[in-house]
Amino acid sequence: MKSFISFSFLYVLIFFSNLRIKKSIQIDPCRYYNSLSTCIECKSAYCLYSSSCIATNSSCKTCTSSDNCKTCHDSYFLDSNGKCLPCLSSNCKKCPNPGDKCENCFDGYYLISNECKPCSSNCEKCSGSATNCLSCKYGYYLSNSQCFKCKTICATCSGSASKCLSCKYGYYLSNSQCLKCDSNCATCSGSATNCRSCNQGYYLKASSCLECLNPCSECNSETTCTSCIFNYFYK
Repeated sequence: MKSFISFSFLYVLIFFSNLRIKKSIQIDPCRYYNSLSTCIECKSAYCLYSSSCIATNSSCKTCTSSDNCKTCHDSYFLDSNGKCLPCLSSNCKKCPNPGDKCENCFDGYYLISNECKPCSSNCEKCSGSATNCLSCKYGYYLSNSQCFKCKTICATCSGSASKCLSCKYGYYLSNSQCLKCDSNCATCSGSATNCRSCNQGYYLKASSCLECLNPCSECNSETTCTSCIFNYFYK
């Protein structure tokens, strides 16, 4: 009986210890730690103070107390009372007190007359005007501050539409060109027949795509079906 009570007590002790550990992980207010396990950024609704996270409003980034901010998150400014208030201009990333003059806009916008205006639809970043692009969105390349569309089969390109950096699904890169994979390959690398994955109805074997045997519609090998054609079932 004594051993049973001891075992039960030990079990309860372990259970609640695990519960406390799980709870501490779940409510950990720190977003990022450095290599020394010191908190360097807190989650929303917490601010950083002496490497600890203090509960506060979501606009406060670092603080000296729960109701006195030291620095603010993007799109907020610090007023004379230690409060973080929103910038008056929409899409403004940084503005000084009292918040009516924007200094920096979020990506995809440019600053003009204290307002953040949208860049051209192909620009990822721009400056001075909507069409003076600094960088381009995925699938476009930069040339003379303009963003132009890559060749259809290029996923990304640089300098010209046909100078590919990466290829779309079903193509492989060779000398800055995207060439089509073998018809059985879903993806390939280095050559059309060096398959990395296969189309439906084929399985990968030694970089080649071989056809599944009837009545398999999909398979992992010659003898392993994962799905069947109509009127057949997998057993």
